Amino acid sequence: MRILFWIVALAAAAVATAFATSNPSMVRLYFWPLAASVEGPVYAIVFASVALGFAIGGTVASVTTVRARWAARTAARHAEAAERELARLRELAPQPTEPPAPPLPTLPGPL
Repeated sequence: MRILFWIVALAAAAVATAFATSNPSMVRLYFWPLAASVEGPVYAIVFASVALGFAIGGTVASVTTVRARWAARTAARHAEAAERELARLRELAPQPTEPPAPPLPTLPGPL
């Protein structure tokens, strides 16, 4: 599995390098509602956009994961408490001293 990761990572690095060397021209990026702009090579702006999207996606995924883990821990604590309560109640319940009576025979057919 680790080898597959490195193969994919090297292929992605090769594609990124080819993209960067073929797009060296400068571009100005304007942020419309603000009076700000950034100038840089096309590949740098594209890579920065991808990195920003990756960071935002990772943040959203981690928040979702934290919520799910919190809910799982809470459910596990409730289950453990219920199991302890069940064990306590089983200890308090009277133990049967004699076997139950055999079932009564049934009559065949309608009455």
